[in-house]
Amino acid sequence: LRRISPLNIPIHTLISTLTGLFLLLGAGFAAVRLKMVPGEASKAFSALLMRITIPATVFSAMLRPFDPSFLKDSMVIVALGAGCFLLYALLCIPAVHLFRVRPGGRGMWKICCTFCNNGFMGYPVILALFGEDGLALAAMMGISFNLLVYTLGAKQVLLDAKQASAI
Repeated sequence: LRRISPLNIPIHTLISTLTGLFLLLGAGFAAVRLKMVPGEASKAFSALLMRITIPATVFSAMLRPFDPSFLKDSMVIVALGAGCFLLYALLCIPAVHLFRVRPGGRGMWKICCTFCNNGFMGYPVILALFGEDGLALAAMMGISFNLLVYTLGAKQVLLDAKQASAI
């Protein structure tokens, strides 16, 4: 984990990398606004990105010779990811009351606060900043994310259904 620490990245590298990503986003936005690309193409580009490009990039980052240190780092990341998501879920319990979320929307509010959208922009940013090693570890964190979003997350959403039937 030390070899891809965010503390090892010089601030100018961070700024230039993120600036490049935002310039690409801006170019896409401008292309649609200037009608160089039809607005309907957004759906096709998103499908290409989510169904082909990002999975292929993650897959290629995971193709690596066996390395015991990577295996150890992966297990640490999976455990830390699970711990973080569980902590976020616990922090949502008092936050629901603090922010006075209505009873019918508490479960959805909790799942949105507990789990992030890490795929669409998260993986490209990780790849740009930390390279393929960082992307591979981010994909490993996806294990704890997916495990918990489809168990704990489903339970959080069911809270709304139980509260709606009680009303």
